[in-house]
Amino acid sequence: MDLLSSFRQHLAKKQFFQKEDKLLLAASGGKDSMALAQLLLTCGYSFSMAHMNFQLRGKESDADEQVVYDWGRKNSINVFIKRVDAEAYSVENKLSIQEAAREMRYSWFAALAEAEGFSKILTAHHADDNVETLLHKFFRGTGVAGLTGIRERRGNLVRPLLFTNRQDISTFVNEKAIPYREDRSNLTTKYTRNFIRLEVIPLLQTHYPSLVSNLQDTIHRFIGLEGELLEATGKILRKLETREQGIVKYPARGLIKSPFRIQVWLQILLDSGFHASQLPEFEKLLSADSGKIMASPSHRILKDRRWVVIAPSKDITSEFYIINREDNLVTTPFGNFSKSEVVDFSPTESRFMEIIDSSHLKYPLILRKWKPGDYFFPLGMKHKKKLSRFFIDEKLSLIEKEKTWVLESDKRIVWVVGLRISERFAIRKNGASFLKLCWQPNVQLPPK
Repeated sequence: MDLLSSFRQHLAKKQFFQKEDKLLLAASGGKDSMALAQLLLTCGYSFSMAHMNFQLRGKESDADEQVVYDWGRKNSINVFIKRVDAEAYSVENKLSIQEAAREMRYSWFAALAEAEGFSKILTAHHADDNVETLLHKFFRGTGVAGLTGIRERRGNLVRPLLFTNRQDISTFVNEKAIPYREDRSNLTTKYTRNFIRLEVIPLLQTHYPSLVSNLQDTIHRFIGLEGELLEATGKILRKLETREQGIVKYPARGLIKSPFRIQVWLQILLDSGFHASQLPEFEKLLSADSGKIMASPSHRILKDRRWVVIAPSKDITSEFYIINREDNLVTTPFGNFSKSEVVDFSPTESRFMEIIDSSHLKYPLILRKWKPGDYFFPLGMKHKKKLSRFFIDEKLSLIEKEKTWVLESDKRIVWVVGLRISERFAIRKNGASFLKLCWQPNVQLPPK
């Protein structure tokens, strides 16, 4: 059966979209997306094309844009084109070029769909792409979800060519004389996915000629397994979790003793922006002392006594903040914390400003609300004192207690903010490393 007949049969079975739907096709100008454009046109679907020119290959990038534009004009298909500086975006956002390009194009596709009323966004991923994705995630380390490959549909995003392979698409393009562009960057093995496609898969196919179709079948089995595991782990997590102002807490012992515990832990990590390879670190955190922290770009996981606490990194309700050595200013909804090196010691002007000996600090620091059981060694004292007793001695009201923050280093309190530093971090001699700590509360408190 030729590709066109297979395509029609596949769409009739899957019902991804209907003839009356308004479709947006992501078109790079490569063989796959141009083949999908021709299939949609031949089958009578209503669609437009969107091409993002990343300006990474000079005239070659412009030629990619031109082939999409020309094909659209010839066939009376509307084409949206956007030129961007992918290299600058990658530097600004600390992403690889590939990550930057992906983020930029999918963000634009989504914006176009909303602005122009497209019901579906189509990409031309096929079976070989799916196998590449599976192997890439497998080699890097992943959970069951990572073994499900590329989904045929996710929200309004549809991949209608996953049923077919690269060879069938090439045959169709050649038979129909469809214009396309070859991206020469796809031929270099310096990129991991290219290495898998150009080196790993061909080598495996010398021993396993049916590799692509076999792994496609494996992917479908993993999709079914993932659904069952998600249902099971979801029930377990809902039973264990406690939610407070956007922060999720799980009892550490409950997670350790949980059924399907590895999958439960992976679900927590993946939902919080971590990677499956960080599973051993999470396992250590479960048994660690209070204060152990893991951080992802989107979330923080903190061991707090018998609890595992998970909070978004930029959640305005978060009551603890991670301060790395390079973080000289930390902005919170409650106030701003800053630190700076100073060359000499002199009396501070405010109770919200202190100078300490930084040679005893261990990073990262934690700025958090105080909690029952906290203790420190108040300046001028040789013995530790619980903060609850310290507050009584300082005659703090209940409201003032609730607004009190502490700065912590390696599970030791450095500063009860606005009240007193720890004796352990006091300056003892000339030549010490002086660090000035400042806290600017958003709410004006009465002077002490």
